[in-house]
Amino acid sequence: MATRRKKPDDPSDGAATAVAEPLPDTNGTHVPREATGPTPPKPNRPAASFAAQSDAGTRIEVAVWAKLIKVSDQEEYTQYSLTLSRSWQKDGQWHGNASFRIHDIPVLLYLVQQAYNWCVAQRTQVHIESNGDVPF
Repeated sequence: MATRRKKPDDPSDGAATAVAEPLPDTNGTHVPREATGPTPPKPNRPAASFAAQSDAGTRIEVAVWAKLIKVSDQEEYTQYSLTLSRSWQKDGQWHGNASFRIHDIPVLLYLVQQAYNWCVAQRTQVHIESNGDVPF
């Protein structure tokens, strides 16, 4: 069963935000975005989180969870899963669940697409030729 985190008293503006650095790929094909390289998330923390305001008092969040799967001694990969949540404020208190209103769906679809794009980027190999020859 998932644990609930206390929501901040002042939610962000309506912009979608990505929280957390990407996980490094375990087979060495991932090119880090920063020179120092990303740091893996702490245990029981999402690898990435995407959130946006659906309306004045409602916040939608999609969290990406990473799990290292070991197939054999030579092969392992990271499996990603998503959790969806909706939080709303009532009488100054934040409440949450995984039920969505019809007007939340476009925001939810956008956030799921952002999370999917992030997951695909984690397993995308980048190869840059250093000799300058461009095939086209």
